[in-house]
Amino acid sequence: MRSEIYLLEKNISKENQRIYFNQLIKCKNPKFFSKSYSGNYAALITSSICPVSIDIEKKKPLTHEQMDIFISFMFNCKDCISYSKAQQENFFKLWGIKEVYSKYFGEGLYIDFKEISIEQDELNRYKVSYKNKNHVTVKIVEQNNYVVAYICNHFKGEK
Repeated sequence: MRSEIYLLEKNISKENQRIYFNQLIKCKNPKFFSKSYSGNYAALITSSICPVSIDIEKKKPLTHEQMDIFISFMFNCKDCISYSKAQQENFFKLWGIKEVYSKYFGEGLYIDFKEISIEQDELNRYKVSYKNKNHVTVKIVEQNNYVVAYICNHFKGEK
């Protein structure tokens, strides 16, 4: 087994999602795995050969107050993002990228999100680093009002 991603849909309760993922992890016994939950969906990524990380975020309308809180946590300047619907959707992508990066290095929300830099390349991948160190590539999948960000170098079937 190289790496695989599993997404569970809303018709399964959060408790059953956890139970299923725990059984799957026990059965496959991957060396590395990462889980994420948001709204009614859950995501799991596993790998036998390389560290992995995954984050799923439900896109939802945010109030100006919520945006102010998130912007002050994630960015050095308030002008970096506006309150438009398009920018809010972009916000969830940026949040997912920063969250998956922080999980990948085992920092979670303890890392200074303002110091995580993101550059998009021509193939829609995101080059991410922290204080210009620990460079990784984050990939994004958007579907059904959800953003899934993940870090993984090898997938099943890839060489």
